[in-house]
Amino acid sequence: ISIQSLIMVADPYYNEPGYEAMLGTARGATASNNYNQNIACATLRHSIWLYLRSPPKLFQDVLEAHFTLKGNDILAQCEEWKLKYPGKRDEIDMLEISISNKLKDISGQTQNSPGNAIMLVDVSGHDASNSRPATIDLMSDNDDIGTSSKFMATALMGANDDDKGNSSNSDYGIIDLI
Repeated sequence: ISIQSLIMVADPYYNEPGYEAMLGTARGATASNNYNQNIACATLRHSIWLYLRSPPKLFQDVLEAHFTLKGNDILAQCEEWKLKYPGKRDEIDMLEISISNKLKDISGQTQNSPGNAIMLVDVSGHDASNSRPATIDLMSDNDDIGTSSKFMATALMGANDDDKGNSSNSDYGIIDLI
């Protein structure tokens, strides 16, 4: 059974051994909600804050780029969880403040303000089924790179689903300069 079907569901509590029988009961609903609250806090603490605070050296650049790109989404998720889980509001709020401050440190600026160096590029027209790297023009204000330099880059392509559930190749990707 895939991880996706076990934990990437609204109520993963019921997928724990022995708890599926509690589905549809008041006791099960309370236990499931408590479980989800604990998972929300653990996700912020162990999957986000830990890697913002002390990223492994080998992955530091990738993690900082990821958190710069997804910082606003992470903070929005914190706000949603504070409303959904009022019993964990203080803990989530404390983690959100720490995460927000670290995101500002990483970007050196306010999230998504002009001038942030984000390695997100338009790779539309690149054939994702082709394993050859895409050639992408990067425009930069950074004097070390130059105004318009051509780099060979491997684009990490993803799949997007539209409103109708149709899958398509992403037009944007995080790149690794080679």
